[in-house]
Amino acid sequence: MSEIKQIKVLLLGNTQVGKTSYLNRLLNIKFTDKYIPTMGFNINILKCKINENKIKFDFVEISGNPDYIGIKDGHLIGVNSVIYIVDNNISSIKNIKTELEEIRNKCGNIPIVIVVNKCEMPETSNICEKIAELNLDLPIIKCSCKNKINIKVPLNLIYEKIY
Repeated sequence: MSEIKQIKVLLLGNTQVGKTSYLNRLLNIKFTDKYIPTMGFNINILKCKINENKIKFDFVEISGNPDYIGIKDGHLIGVNSVIYIVDNNISSIKNIKTELEEIRNKCGNIPIVIVVNKCEMPETSNICEKIAELNLDLPIIKCSCKNKINIKVPLNLIYEKIY
């Protein structure tokens, strides 16, 4: 019987970039355009297989609302990866460099993947270029929660980095 590997993923990003939609699509919940803000944080679990290995992803989604900024620190314990979600709005990458440096300082050199949501929108390429200009040396994945494009790619990248 194979051992279940566990990965704790912190989901970060500004408000309304699609963190909850991303999690919902991973959990095979239907996409909705209706915006319901996350109050504080959400915790979800996804069990799946990658390369025939059983994986349990523990997701901690932190609200992008600045009123909840302090809540992130309490959830950094045991985190071994981050998915930072942005969208096609330039303001969604405003704090990315500072936030990711803070994560590195507190969590070490854990795998971080930047997900650019809403790839069906034409502005997405411009956002990817702007992120690349920041020289973060991190994978950038275009996805669409609405159309369920590249949703699991970040999980595969994180798995490969950890195992």
